[in-house]
Amino acid sequence: MPRNLVLFVALLASFHLPAALIAQEKAEDVFILDPTKLEIKEGQASEGLHDLHPFRVVGSEKDKLVVRDFEVKALVEKANTIPVAKAYDYFTDILKRNPGETKALAYRAEAARRNGKHRQALEDLDKALMADKTNYWLYIRRGNVWQDLQDFEKAVADFKKAIELKPESGVAHNSLAWILATCPDAKHRDGRKAVEVAKKAAEQFKVVPVYVVDTLAAAHAEAGEFEEAKKYQIKAQESMPDEFSSLKEKMKDRAKLFAAQKAYHEPAKPKEK
Repeated sequence: MPRNLVLFVALLASFHLPAALIAQEKAEDVFILDPTKLEIKEGQASEGLHDLHPFRVVGSEKDKLVVRDFEVKALVEKANTIPVAKAYDYFTDILKRNPGETKALAYRAEAARRNGKHRQALEDLDKALMADKTNYWLYIRRGNVWQDLQDFEKAVADFKKAIELKPESGVAHNSLAWILATCPDAKHRDGRKAVEVAKKAAEQFKVVPVYVVDTLAAAHAEAGEFEEAKKYQIKAQESMPDEFSSLKEKMKDRAKLFAAQKAYHEPAKPKEK
């Protein structure tokens, strides 16, 4: 497990806790739009590097969004960062000049999602998918929104569609495995299948990212394999940099659950209307 988790830590919040760049800025939430800020280490997976993929970046205090698309520079002009609260309007202005631009729709959807406007996010992602039905990342992004809305049936369908389009997508497999392992609705949980899918996710990476190790732990616990669950949870915990203290604490809590031979399930939330 790599210690320099420059690329992977932020995936732990949107592809369940989704991991990416560790940003040093401690100001308000921002979109990071300058591709030159990205650091991709040799041997690390670069899935989606040239596809649409706004990653969440978990910093010490704040979440940030990163655009990893190297072709987006012209689209976003010369801006480096945008406060999340203003990002929706920013991409709306871009869409006025570039109607139907798929990347801008997806970036605006992510901005809407981060601002709690999930229905607006769905509208933009639906429009983007009408224009690009084979973009697996769009299905992953929409699956994340459905997951936020506690509509797990639709989230699972989108993650499965992403896998159908991109069988080697570790992120899509991981997103599906997390629901199968931790869904608050028992009818969507399947421990054995979660382990199978999580292992498939791990196989897609040259270096297995910490969020996949975390998913493997939850999957083994749901399957009743608590020794394996503890092993993977400790690995994930030890690989998490100290500055991500809140995530490390959650991992410690899950390790205690597994030691007590209990599985971890996400808490249920009220469904947004």
